[in-house]
Amino acid sequence: MVKRAVSKGIKADYVLMDSWFFCEAILTSALSLGINIIAMAKMGKARYSFKGCDYSTKELAQLLKQRKKVKWVKALSLYCAEVEVEYKGVPLKLYFCKTSKRGKWHLLVSTNVKLGILKAYEIYSTRWSIEVFFKESKNYFSLGKSQSRDFDAQIADVSIAIIEYNVFSLAKRFEAYETIGGLFAHSKDQAMELTISLRIWGFILELLRIISDLIDSDFNELIINIMKNKPEDNKIFRLIESQLSEAA
Repeated sequence: MVKRAVSKGIKADYVLMDSWFFCEAILTSALSLGINIIAMAKMGKARYSFKGCDYSTKELAQLLKQRKKVKWVKALSLYCAEVEVEYKGVPLKLYFCKTSKRGKWHLLVSTNVKLGILKAYEIYSTRWSIEVFFKESKNYFSLGKSQSRDFDAQIADVSIAIIEYNVFSLAKRFEAYETIGGLFAHSKDQAMELTISLRIWGFILELLRIISDLIDSDFNELIINIMKNKPEDNKIFRLIESQLSEAA
């Protein structure tokens, strides 16, 4: 499937998969196409080469713990440790993660050994949106429920379900004001409000400077004296308020 996608001109930096699909055949196939893999892997009997010795995942996790390589990653709220190994002659980076000190280890694998745990986790987490798509498309748009035996009909059924999902997702984003355009408009309004507020405040400060010169008073002391009084009892505040009301 990956080969067919690449042959059709679809470009990808990574193939993401869960532990069911991670194996030597898929690993070498993806790398031959110039695509990296980030996958969950089982804490099983597979052996990984580390500094000339072969270890199981449990043995590696224990070794990293003994060498105090396990760190608390605040951004992920996980205990993590990472190590570069080889698997069937392929360089890999293993990321061991667990939610608590006594929790079970989960293993994330990447063929890009330059990735840190945060970036690897960020990339892999995009897979969740794909899982959500399949679940919601099956529940609401009957994805995969076509009973036709015609191949073209099956392709059409999947295509229509994808289009429906995208249209409804777009409508939801517009309604929730989560689009870039909505964000831009909201930011623009906030910036305009801020600009007007700053201009009014600048006008008030300039007016107070003029008043301080007229009454031969220190500007800072004048500000302090004004702030000590309640706005409704202060003649200067009432004067400014009346001028602003007339301007409005």
